[in-house]
Amino acid sequence: MADTVLEDRSSSIKPQYNRWMWLGVALLLGLTALSAQAEDIKFAVIGDYGKGVKDHGVDALVKKWHPDFVITVGDNAYSGDASAHRRSQNAFEVDVIPAFGNFIKEGRFFPSLGNHDLHVNGDGFVPKRLEQYLATLRPPHQPGDQGGGRYYEFVKGPVHFFALHSNKYEPDNIRFSRKQGDWLRDRLAAATEQFKVVFFHHAPYSTGNRHGSNTTMQWPFKEWGVSLVLSGHEHNYEHFVRRGLHYVVNGIGGASLYPLRRDATIPGLERQKAYPIEGEAGQHGAMLVEVHAAAMTLTLFTMKRLPDGTIDGTQHDQFVIRADMPLPAPVYRDLQQSLQGSDVEAWQDWLFERQLLSEPPDATFGSDTEAATRQFQKEQDLQQTGVVDKATRERAQLLGFKPVEDPTSL
Repeated sequence: MADTVLEDRSSSIKPQYNRWMWLGVALLLGLTALSAQAEDIKFAVIGDYGKGVKDHGVDALVKKWHPDFVITVGDNAYSGDASAHRRSQNAFEVDVIPAFGNFIKEGRFFPSLGNHDLHVNGDGFVPKRLEQYLATLRPPHQPGDQGGGRYYEFVKGPVHFFALHSNKYEPDNIRFSRKQGDWLRDRLAAATEQFKVVFFHHAPYSTGNRHGSNTTMQWPFKEWGVSLVLSGHEHNYEHFVRRGLHYVVNGIGGASLYPLRRDATIPGLERQKAYPIEGEAGQHGAMLVEVHAAAMTLTLFTMKRLPDGTIDGTQHDQFVIRADMPLPAPVYRDLQQSLQGSDVEAWQDWLFERQLLSEPPDATFGSDTEAATRQFQKEQDLQQTGVVDKATRERAQLLGFKPVEDPTSL
């Protein structure tokens, strides 16, 4: 009798168990599908725009894409801190809110600081203007966060983003061997996402006539694991590849355009695209970035107004970055008998990276390189007979100095 009751219970439980099992499988499959779907993101990149982004309709172009969020590479506002009637005003409310107010309100707007965001003329620092930037554009940060919203990080899908502050007024410095650089290096090392995107204002590489390359921002991004570097400052568009790492200058969001020379080059970089070229009319625009699974597709569009008054985009550049794309191995040379040209750059880079100096010299690779070497000689108890003495070369070799990524090789 007992056996019969037990058998009846098992037969009644089994169908229920099967139902729960299949429900669990269905739920798991659904969550997996949602997770896979969540990996797909779409975002826009704008730079050097101010209220010109609305004047030229670039904001309408961006909204037409229905991006998940917008990031900026600086110069979010050009308006002054006072109106034409000399009344105090918030430049970011004037220039940015009309175009991207909803994105900001919804937490879908991620700016970086440009020089005009600190001072209307682009050369100086007005603390109140920075306060208004932080309060109005709301870069993500919590009280006590390093960077205080001037530089920060966030994650969307398979992409880890890092916004840097490239203005010389940054209290944590803009050299990669100082506090902000230490933060980026450490946070990159801890990031596990498939893509790591760094964005800031001053272009590390540019052939533009107005500003050109900012050597101080030529950080070892590739060596630290960055997938893409986005910047602005020059009011044009340039796309470079340096040893497998893509660098983009995107400053055509709304301010006056700066045409580029057709044949301009930078040693060690391949220029994939330049826009606009001297002698050609240019249009303002923005970038659309779509991330699907293990691939990131970046497209530059400029404004095009159709006969019916609607806005469309004209494609000027497109490229793909794959998460599994192998980067080329470093290119090394033997240590030369004298340090000249690119050898000097490599020598100084090595001194920076090893952090043997308490005060890293200026990144212009000028006379400070000799001072840096002498400091190295002193700290290593070497005979101070000059920059290129034999003992210094031997000590550098012993410590593993290989200059030597060749900046002219890709």
